[in-house]
Amino acid sequence: MKTISRISLILITCLTAIQVFAQEAVWRDVPANELKAVGITENAERMRQSMDYAAKMGFGAGIPTFFHGEKNGRLVYGTVLIPKTDVEFKDIPLSELGNVNLDDFAERVRQSMTWAANHGYGAGIPTFYHADNGRGVVCGTMLFKADRVSFRDIPEGYLTDLNRKDPASWVRAVVKYNNNRSNAGAFPTFHAADKPGKGLVYGVIFFKK
Repeated sequence: MKTISRISLILITCLTAIQVFAQEAVWRDVPANELKAVGITENAERMRQSMDYAAKMGFGAGIPTFFHGEKNGRLVYGTVLIPKTDVEFKDIPLSELGNVNLDDFAERVRQSMTWAANHGYGAGIPTFYHADNGRGVVCGTMLFKADRVSFRDIPEGYLTDLNRKDPASWVRAVVKYNNNRSNAGAFPTFHAADKPGKGLVYGVIFFKK
């Protein structure tokens, strides 16, 4: 019988630890170089790279917070990593997403959220990958199980520094709102409505730990 080398044992232990770690949603400051040095203002590419990083690390989805900072002399991007058990991937035909402009970040999220709600999911967040499968364009989408997210309409007054023309500011505003709460993270649905007695409210989903 061959004995397992010490290095192999360490590798197995590390891989096992990653798999266990990936069973709950967590926040991680990811070095920019691990996201292919994506630019701070490249919203769609940041989403793509966050999703790729999550898959590499054994998670189901990676959701950027659109916050960044410096850590140990390196540029890092705030990212919420969602376990595989919480999500399901689907290529959704563009026609089922209202033939949304693929470069319109907010509208693409909005259409994905609407599709998800209409099909029994708690939320839908695009990976911002898309392709033509020969029968038309399909859009990669992470669909969140209904029991792994919660939804709330948040009054505009609770969301600081929100600029409706800047999708990244919507994300940062709901992330700040979620600070010191028990959820792993938050993301806007990019739906807004004027409700009697409440004024303007914004749809927000919260990721459960």
